[in-house]
Amino acid sequence: VEIGWHFAARYTNWLHNGKATNPEAFESGAYDSTTFVQEADGGWTDQVSRSPGAAYWIPSEDEWIKAANFDPDRYGEGMPGYWLATNSSDTPPTYGPPGTGQSSAAGSSRWALPDVASYPGTQSPWGLFDTSGGFAEWTEGVRYSQFAVGFTRRFTHGTGWRDSSTVINAFRLEYLDGGVTSNSPLGLVGLRIARAVPAPGMGGVLCVCAIPLLLRRRNQCHDTESLVQSGLLDADDSRG
Repeated sequence: VEIGWHFAARYTNWLHNGKATNPEAFESGAYDSTTFVQEADGGWTDQVSRSPGAAYWIPSEDEWIKAANFDPDRYGEGMPGYWLATNSSDTPPTYGPPGTGQSSAAGSSRWALPDVASYPGTQSPWGLFDTSGGFAEWTEGVRYSQFAVGFTRRFTHGTGWRDSSTVINAFRLEYLDGGVTSNSPLGLVGLRIARAVPAPGMGGVLCVCAIPLLLRRRNQCHDTESLVQSGLLDADDSRG
């Protein structure tokens, strides 16, 4: 929580560079931080999407949606499709504390920010935890403005703990970093990281790795063999 998009990008740079301790490890790799400039008209000149060869990155909108909603057997074996909700269902998860509900979205008390994977029975078709609840998560998506040279805001996905229980799959715009400076925090946005995973005999295959960075939540990465075998992030397969 309280993680701006630029901070998130630098974090993926650090992972890409093997968690090296030199300052340069944060500045390039997945994203070139020298492009993180806000113009006088309010637009940003940031690199819009990850660099070729990035080992870790902030998922695109399509990647986030596919990881949360796409099921290769949605309509039966070998018949793919998308679920409306992120819990392998067209019905949104029920909201309540761990052990009672299926998600912390729409919660308003301390239980609304539990540890990662506190709802083990609520997973996406790929086995990802916490795509509902906690906080909405950054993506690479941007919105351009006719009044600015660059884009003005980034997209986030997912339902946060203060969102209405009627929200199935939230899709919203957030100011890049709270609308202030490149390093100012945005209190209600978290991060889920995508990474390249090598598979035997397949070279580099992409999958989404669940590492939500949220208040009072420990970092945990959950990979599944099905992600690797099916080629989750097929660039030609959009959100359906």
